[in-house]
Amino acid sequence: MVQLYGVRSKRNWGIGDFGDLRALVEFAAARGAAVVGVNPLHATQGSPYSPSSRLALNFLYLDVEALPEYAQSAAAQRLVKTKAFQRKLEQLRKAPLVDYAGVAVLKLNVLGLIFKDAKPRVERPSTFAIFEALREKYGGGWETWPREYREPGSRYSRGQLSQPPPYFSRSASKMAKVLGLSTRGFASLKIRPSTLSLSTATPA
Repeated sequence: MVQLYGVRSKRNWGIGDFGDLRALVEFAAARGAAVVGVNPLHATQGSPYSPSSRLALNFLYLDVEALPEYAQSAAAQRLVKTKAFQRKLEQLRKAPLVDYAGVAVLKLNVLGLIFKDAKPRVERPSTFAIFEALREKYGGGWETWPREYREPGSRYSRGQLSQPPPYFSRSASKMAKVLGLSTRGFASLKIRPSTLSLSTATPA
């Protein structure tokens, strides 16, 4: 059983990511393992066992530098190469515990630049995107938000998103694609994708 968030490597950003997961699967497969269990990977409110969605994945597990769009974003690459950014990465890698807030700041900044350069067609924001944007603004649980914002379909909620953060909408599908790239390689590893336990279960 692997707690992916606790995995450290020379290349990750202070939290284990899908690149590390692939390396672990390959390592385990080479030694005869048929199953690799991992902690829940869904979007959370801080803990892997406190999901904000059981359908969306946690963007913190993205291996940002492995995204095809990262290779096409000069702005994102320039930011990552700066001395200040590299110093922060080194601090995150050496931290005794995962600095979730620090990791999130770096990844969101870079994902924002990637999205800006990619210029994808922006669709109507999903309910999850609205929830995350409102949670970013008001914090805490939705029960504590102003009453008019507690319904995602309300005109008040959608009115807050005249400039929605689209990478919230796209992060889940993007991660699915990244994870898909990893699972497609399982044939050569003689591991069936179904044997990789990607549990999204939470305790009752």
